[in-house]
Amino acid sequence: MSADNGIYILKTAGPEFRVAHLQSIDNLYLDDNGRRITDFSALAENARKMFGRQIIVKDETRAFKVARVLANKVRHDFGFLEYGIQLIDFSFLNLNENLLTPPTSTKNSQVEILEAEKKALKQLVGTYQKDLEILSCQVRLMHDTLEKVRSMTNDQSLKSLIDLTLAQIKSSNSFVGLG
Repeated sequence: MSADNGIYILKTAGPEFRVAHLQSIDNLYLDDNGRRITDFSALAENARKMFGRQIIVKDETRAFKVARVLANKVRHDFGFLEYGIQLIDFSFLNLNENLLTPPTSTKNSQVEILEAEKKALKQLVGTYQKDLEILSCQVRLMHDTLEKVRSMTNDQSLKSLIDLTLAQIKSSNSFVGLG
């Protein structure tokens, strides 16, 4: 079972840093219907919901110190911190005013917005890649455990059941290197 949690540092215009222990960080990029957000006002609203009550720190080094303290507390209290400490760079976003940082020119602002979207998407892809890596490891572990149990048992019905399960794992999870 996945804790799907981490300590996230949200960097916004100013710069300002907000540190929070959150689960399901991918919800930052999704609307209420589970679709990817395509406008900044919705992104700002999600950021405000998830990080708005956090203390604002003006220094990145201090933000990471706060994050380390919080990470130690979470590990102590819950025993698990799946994604560790992550920085989410929304420097383009002025969270206090729900506005993008005013651009120096229209052409630059479009480039800045595209770059910001690109960064946000890379972070989201990175989160999904981590989830996939964890899932792949879990499937490999289950596969290896079943193989070991199969080699240790003399019960033919159990071996048949294990063979069927292994075949299903291999056919449905070729991405983990078993198929």
